[in-house]
Amino acid sequence: MYSFDEQLKLGKQGELIIDYYLSHYYDLRAASRAEQRLGIDSVLTSHAGKVVKLEYKTDFMSQKTGNIVIETISVDTRNKPGWGLTSKSDIIIFYLYHLHRLFFIKTSLIKDNIAQWQQDYRTVKIRNKDYHTHGVLVPVVVLENIAWRIVDNVNPEFVKAAILSKNRT
Repeated sequence: MYSFDEQLKLGKQGELIIDYYLSHYYDLRAASRAEQRLGIDSVLTSHAGKVVKLEYKTDFMSQKTGNIVIETISVDTRNKPGWGLTSKSDIIIFYLYHLHRLFFIKTSLIKDNIAQWQQDYRTVKIRNKDYHTHGVLVPVVVLENIAWRIVDNVNPEFVKAAILSKNRT
C-alpha cells in the first residue's frame, strides 16, 4: 500500500531537482493554485519568450521494473480520471530518480498513445489508504522513443544544491 503523504514527499524531492536543473537554463515560476488544479507544476519561459506549462513526475521504480506508470484513474472510488488523460500541461518531465535521468515528453503524445498502451501493456491497480489508483505500465524504452529531450546523468549534486537553495528561502 502506498501512502499519499509519502509519495508526495518523494515527489517534492523530484520537483526540487527538476526546478533546480531548469532554473539554470530558463526563467521558471511555480504554478498558481488554479494552474496546479490543471496538473501544472511550473511555468517556463524560454529566452525567446515562449511560455511552456510543465508537469513533473518522479519515478523511483523504473530502474527495477523497466516501466513507468502512466495514471489513467486517479481515485477509483470517485472515478476520477488520472493525469495521463487530464493534464493541461504542455510537457511532462519524468525524473527517473535512481537513474538520474530526465525525459521531456509532450503531454499530447501521452494522451494520443494512452489508449493503445492500455491494449499493449499491463495495467495495474495501486492501493492507497481508501482507494486505488489505476495506470498502465509503459516500458521506459517506449517513452524514450517519444521524448523530445532526454538528459542523462543529472548530477546528484543537484539534490544537495536544490535542498540547500530551498532551505535558504
